[in-house]
Amino acid sequence: MFVDNKPKKETSPEFGIYIHWPFCLSKCPYCDFNSYILNNIDYDIWCDAYIRRIKYWVSQIKDKQKLTSIYFGGGTPSLMPADIVDKIINEIAKYWQFADNVEITIEANPTSVEINKFKLFKDIGINRVSLGVQSLIDSDLKKLGRQHSVSEAITAIELACQYFKDFSFDLIYARAGQNLSGWEKELKKAFKLAGKHISLYQLTIEKGTLFYTLYNRGELSIPDSQKSFEFYNLTNDIANSFNYSNYEISNYAKEGGKSRHNLLYWNYCNYVGIGAGAHSRVEINNNKFAIQEHTVPQIWVNDIDKNFKNSLRKKQLTPEERLEELLIMGLRLLEPITYDKLKAENNNYQEMLDFIAIDNLKKNNLLQNIDNAIAVTKTGRLLLNQILANIFKN
Repeated sequence: MFVDNKPKKETSPEFGIYIHWPFCLSKCPYCDFNSYILNNIDYDIWCDAYIRRIKYWVSQIKDKQKLTSIYFGGGTPSLMPADIVDKIINEIAKYWQFADNVEITIEANPTSVEINKFKLFKDIGINRVSLGVQSLIDSDLKKLGRQHSVSEAITAIELACQYFKDFSFDLIYARAGQNLSGWEKELKKAFKLAGKHISLYQLTIEKGTLFYTLYNRGELSIPDSQKSFEFYNLTNDIANSFNYSNYEISNYAKEGGKSRHNLLYWNYCNYVGIGAGAHSRVEINNNKFAIQEHTVPQIWVNDIDKNFKNSLRKKQLTPEERLEELLIMGLRLLEPITYDKLKAENNNYQEMLDFIAIDNLKKNNLLQNIDNAIAVTKTGRLLLNQILANIFKN
């Protein structure tokens, strides 16, 4: 278990580290994440690769930011041996100052193999778990390619509540064959099980997935845009009735339950991604970089070059790209993005934005009617791509 003994001092704004474990027991038919079937893993080699990359990042940004979150995602990171998770946390703790309320999350599926490791994860410093439940109907779990049952999911949720300070779980809705009354019943059951946070995602058909193939063959149908709008509104109404705030398009929380790590992304803070296919957004010498690690696990783990030139793609972002990314991420939140924040990313932001179009979007109730800031309305959230296409000058 890590112990943060470094002296406390003032540091710059929030900063997080994402650890990507790219392996799963099986590939879900809707998933387009960079994940692969678990097979013949040399865990010592993988652990060493993570340690080497942590040390690389230390040379780039050591002591420049207070660490507010570590997030183990995937793939299925709860399949990692707990001692490797422990070594990674301890290695990070050697170099970065941890915030007093640092959030350390691990994603897990509600199978017996994984939930039996919950106590181990708690003992090594994990204080939040995010469970991939996806449905509370057994027949739909099978359609989604999940390896657990509803009973196992409920057991996992109960154990997560027992062992961790915070927990969350995911559900997918607007599934093939699903109707509004069925979703209402399922969702009310979910909120009775939930803690302070829950993620509720509309099913989307992503290129490269099995569902994409089936959809294009006409063998899979999902609700149309009007029905999807009804699903979304019903979801928000039920969430509100249970006192959950829809603080991001697909994420709901009670007071104090927001995901600190995901807020780093949406607020366009600095974060480092480590692992095959992981992304980073970091400022180095006052320049912001978009960095992606090689997506192929074997290439990533075998790259031992000092500067990881074979497994890192590094691009310095222009002021225009920084402004665009800030708005793409930040408008997912109901919280306004101030013009001062826009200016911090691009001093000439006013030359890029179409303020006449912004005023029209406000009149049409797609943007909130506030001064010196920009934020979507609840209605605007469902038309975010359209809004983004209109607020920039041609």
